[in-house]
Amino acid sequence: MTRHTDTIDAATPLGGRLERSQDRASEKPLDSRLDRSSRDSSEKTSSPFISRKISQAGSWPAVHGATQAALQTPNQSATLAGLQTPAQTPSQAGALATSQFDAQKGDLAPPVGVAVDNPPATEAKAETELTGSLDVVPKSARSRRSRKSLIKSLISWLSGPAPWLNLAGLAGFVVLWHLLTVVFKLPLFEKLPGPGQTVKEWFSRNPTYGLSIFAFKYYQHIGLSCLRVFLAFLLATGLGVPIGLMMGWKKTFSDYTFPVLELLRPIPMLAWVPLAILMWPGRESSIVFLTFLGSFFATLLNSWLGVKSIDQAYFRAAASLGASESLIFRKVVWPGAMPFVFTGLQISMGYAWFSLVAGEMLAGEFGLGYLIWDSYILVQYPVIIIAMFTLGLVGSLSSLLIRLLGDFLVRWQVRGAQ
Repeated sequence: MTRHTDTIDAATPLGGRLERSQDRASEKPLDSRLDRSSRDSSEKTSSPFISRKISQAGSWPAVHGATQAALQTPNQSATLAGLQTPAQTPSQAGALATSQFDAQKGDLAPPVGVAVDNPPATEAKAETELTGSLDVVPKSARSRRSRKSLIKSLISWLSGPAPWLNLAGLAGFVVLWHLLTVVFKLPLFEKLPGPGQTVKEWFSRNPTYGLSIFAFKYYQHIGLSCLRVFLAFLLATGLGVPIGLMMGWKKTFSDYTFPVLELLRPIPMLAWVPLAILMWPGRESSIVFLTFLGSFFATLLNSWLGVKSIDQAYFRAAASLGASESLIFRKVVWPGAMPFVFTGLQISMGYAWFSLVAGEMLAGEFGLGYLIWDSYILVQYPVIIIAMFTLGLVGSLSSLLIRLLGDFLVRWQVRGAQ
């Protein structure tokens, strides 16, 4: 193959020089030009080239930036020729794709033998890894979907047989009560008022014993009892839930606190009455303390069991992503134990009303428990039944509110059950 050694002097016209350069370019095959551009591109992504950049940079952040710059350097020869870089071999293509993917992520792995001083993994990145898949749907869309789901569930419940069965159960209870107290007058029930006498006294504008829905004293008893239960329930939730979660999460904390709590838990609430009167100066404080004791242990145990029910794989996955202790608590412990916590809160509310009545009977001057005991002493039996039904209605309403709040916050469990 002969080499062209044409000499072009300054007198040669510009057009002649351009024609000769084009002739020389056309003599070279297209494959050779592609191979040359491929070699230029491979030199930019080869290990020696990156190693030279690493040796010049020094620290890991500089290495990271230099490597990205090397990978993103355009191939000028291919650009000038107006051609694309040809396909690499499978190994070269895989290495280049991996490098570009890592470069786009901004988390390029350090080369072998390079010491990493400042790794880029942070707690914020771990939180993004943990919660990125959960925030796909916007909050407004989730709220609309939850409202639609709630309305749909309510319509489905009303159109089903459940409401009629509930009414049938209540009607059967009233009929049985009437038969036992009025019709047959059995020895165990002959002194009790019937449903007719109780309802008449309850809704009368001029009640015989001075207590009905039209009497201010009736709502005064209800208000004081609700206030005491609310305070005791708030204290039991504020102490029982954190302690229970920590007991289930940290074994050292559980070993330290469990023996003491397990020793105090079986003691009946009535056994605390003398100590409550001695410890607390006023009657209100002692009643709230007794109500708190009945509610505290139910909340604590359910919170503890909620954490114990979480699969350990979630803890290991969060730790492998670099999550801190606070992030694990917020994203693993609390969401996983939440269904058990709200179940415990419903049970806790029932125990609170139970303990309240006993406390008001012994140390109260107002309240539904005091009303029951005072009516027994004054032989006002219809008032006893009225106070008992009022306790049932108020207690059921408070438990319903907690259940609705739990269903709203634990929507994934409700949808899974349906």
